[in-house]
Amino acid sequence: MIRREPTRIVMNDSDVQDIRDVLAKKRALTGNDNTKTTSRKSHRNSTKGAPELHLAYAYALDIQRQRQNMTRDQRLGLM
Repeated sequence: MIRREPTRIVMNDSDVQDIRDVLAKKRALTGNDNTKTTSRKSHRNSTKGAPELHLAYAYALDIQRQRQNMTRDQRLGLM
């Protein structure tokens, strides 16, 4: 597989501050600062009987599908 350099997203300080403000509002509304880690933990705990390799593969496919369904703003954390 041929790899390329990642595409840079040009951002200045005000863009970064805007993103931080949006994330702070989002966290204040949900009341949960680490939603990603809790969903991963609950996913692991819900399927204790399955082999670890199968879980890792299924989890990777879920993450890939979620990313494909996201818009650019969602991937940047703006929504």
